[in-house]
This record gives sequence, structure tokens and C-alpha cells, in this order.
Amino acid sequence: MFVASASASIVHGVRIDYVESLTSSGFAFSNPNASDPCSCGSSFSAPERDGNEDILWQQVDEAIQQVRPFLQRDGGDVSVVDVTGGVVSVRLTGACGGCSSALDTLAGVIERQLKESVPAVERVVLAS
Repeated sequence: MFVASASASIVHGVRIDYVESLTSSGFAFSNPNASDPCSCGSSFSAPERDGNEDILWQQVDEAIQQVRPFLQRDGGDVSVVDVTGGVVSVRLTGACGGCSSALDTLAGVIERQLKESVPAVERVVLAS
């Protein structure tokens, strides 16, 4: 994929995956900085955050990076949608998105890792 240097800051942090399911295949764009809550839509601009929120987002991202290989081994992945008031909203993608064990993965793997790694995290929920 080519991104013009003038647009590079707009797509910073965007994850692009090729995904296949029984009914479709194609590229999936996941933008943790999107102001649109579903990470789709036309906005790729990052919301304004203060320094403490930036640190918290960074800590959450580092903790997510530790569980990501476990999920990817089974064809899934996770992206952080929002971090507000100790609640981290995540989106399970790929094989994890429709898996019958998604809630177990959320509580037993993702939430446990985030709570252990980032004391400010109280809860992890699936983004709607």
C-alpha cells in the first residue's frame, strides 16, 4: 500500500489486515485513533487527549501487544477502540470476531493481561 508523505500522519496507527471468512474477503482497516466509534466512516483524525490519557493509551497498547500473538495464532486479533475512566473498549476481529469463545477470551486473556499490566484499567468491554 502506498501512502503519500503528506497523509502519513493521518493514518498513523491504522492497522490494515487481509481477512477472509466464509462469505467474504478483503482488507479490514482498524484505526484506534478514529473519532468515529466504529472506526469506519470518513474521519481518520485523532481525538484530542491530554498527556495522562496518552500515557494510559500507550500502556494499554503495550499490554495488548502481549496478548496479540496468542490471538493471531488462531486467526484473530484485537484492537482498542476507546479508553475512558478505567474502561477499555476493544473490538475482536478475524476469527475472534465471531467465535463462540470470544467472551472467554475477552475476560480470561485480554482483561486479565490489561488489569495486571495497567493498574488504571478496571474493566474491558466489547465495543458495540
